[in-house]
Order: sequence, then C-alpha cells, then structure tokens
Amino acid sequence: VRQVLEINGLRTGAIRDLKDISWRVHDYASFGAGSIIFPDVNIGSYALVGAGSLVTQSVPGYGLVYGQPARLHGFVCENGHSIPRFVIEEGRKTTPTPACFTIGCETCHTFITISGQTYLRFLKEASTDSSS
Repeated sequence: VRQVLEINGLRTGAIRDLKDISWRVHDYASFGAGSIIFPDVNIGSYALVGAGSLVTQSVPGYGLVYGQPARLHGFVCENGHSIPRFVIEEGRKTTPTPACFTIGCETCHTFITISGQTYLRFLKEASTDSSS
C-alpha cells in the first residue's frame, strides 16, 4: 500500500510506503475532520473521534475520544448520542458482574455493553482530564 501526500489538493510528490503500518477501524466508527490516527491503533465499533484529535492509543467500541492526545471522555450509543457520566456510573453500580456491564441511552433507549477494563480506563482518563 502506498500513499501519495497531498496538501490543499496539490500533490507534493512525496510518497510514503505504508507496507508495515496498519490501522483497524471497526464498523460504524466516525472521525471528525483533521483527526490524526497513529499507526497500529484500533478504533472500535461505533467509536467517535473528535475533530482535530491526535489518537495515540486504541479506542474502545462506543468510546468518545477527543483532544491532543485524545483521551476517553465518555461513551456514545449506536446513534451517536453521548451517554452522561452519571448514567455510566449508575450502570456500573447495579451490575453484579465486574467483567462488563450494560448501560442505556436516555435519548434513543438503546443499550451498550462496556467492559470493566474500559470503565477503569475511562475513570483514569476522566480524572486526569479534570485535574489539568
């Protein structure tokens, strides 16, 4: 695979060989304009990447990431509605299984499942974000 670099619609003549670089974008993931995705990063199903984000690590399914570097700020449903933090925390409290839990979107009433590991990442990155 080769990529021809273009700036403002004009070819620069520079060609990059992308043979050993890979990205994996799962179904229905969305990217805002100007997002930069580092090599070997996976983007989960229905994930939403904010405009101008610098994505340096994999994004979980239904994850909402933005910033430079992009951090996990929350989750979205299959229709792209943001799920409020209190709904995520309530869903976690009412689930007996620590491995994963299901939360519902208040807007469209769909449900998503989040792993316990993804939830811990969310708490860590959200607390890092609020302290800066």
